[in-house]
Amino acid sequence: MAGEMVIDVDRLSIVYGEGEATVPVIREASLSIAKGETVALVGESGSGKSTLARGLLKLLPKAGRIVGGKVTIEGVEVSAMTERKLRDIRGSRVGFVFQDPDTYLNPVFSIGRQVADVIALHQKVAPARARELALEQLAKVDIRNPDRVMQAYPHQLSGGMRQRVLIAMATSCHPALLIADEPTTALDVLVQRQVLLTLEHLKKEIGMAILLVTHDLGLVAEYADRVAVMYGGSIIEVQEASHIFRAPRHPYTAGLIAAGLPARGGRFATLAGSPPDPRQLGAGCPFEPRCGRRQPECTEEMPPLVYAGHGLLACWNPLQ
Repeated sequence: MAGEMVIDVDRLSIVYGEGEATVPVIREASLSIAKGETVALVGESGSGKSTLARGLLKLLPKAGRIVGGKVTIEGVEVSAMTERKLRDIRGSRVGFVFQDPDTYLNPVFSIGRQVADVIALHQKVAPARARELALEQLAKVDIRNPDRVMQAYPHQLSGGMRQRVLIAMATSCHPALLIADEPTTALDVLVQRQVLLTLEHLKKEIGMAILLVTHDLGLVAEYADRVAVMYGGSIIEVQEASHIFRAPRHPYTAGLIAAGLPARGGRFATLAGSPPDPRQLGAGCPFEPRCGRRQPECTEEMPPLVYAGHGLLACWNPLQ
């Protein structure tokens, strides 16, 4: 990893609920992303990927709160900021693209107005200039006939087009970091790759960093520079993509890759067991009940995330 650091997450912990009902959902997660780098955050459903991504700028449900650690973006700690100050960063220095565009596009306003409103808010330009920039931004995300799309409403566009509109909105202010949470899940394979190519093009043009939350290991292998693996609310392995697919160190990572990428003959392996219930996590490694390499210490203490080989690893008995 090289280049100027855009975001540094240092032992971030997030819980839901209070008192006896408190549930730890993110446990001392640490991750850094450099300028111009794409880091893919992977793991099974329920591993904490989306909660971590949204927690970086405190976009959590009312029951969620940060209880430890810190998040630093462009050298400024944001995890302790007030909601008012965070609003200035969201959409300007950090852009968000989420899985379901229908949730984030207002059905009663035209596409042009919605993109222009974001630009006017963060760039402090006149409405006419904001519309000009909105038109340019729609063209940058490879939307054909952007003039027509400016006049359209969300329901008049395809799912892939709506996702491109969200990307246009999220990158309209040239953010330092783009958080893309499952941005291609609802799209067909061809549109998925078109959307990822659009993100790759914008990354190079703007020089932004990307946190790509996804379960699609095929896309990860093609577009990510590094891979961070989550399990049970913890980041357990971080490696360059070229290394992690060839030589995963954590047993869970190896199982995840085997289950997500076909072996010879086109068959997928299975990962036995189910992800843990965060309400029942013990003091040890969360993967211990499913791990064929578990040792006595695996039940007693969570292994720290330390440098090992080509990246970071949290495992008492890693693969060699």
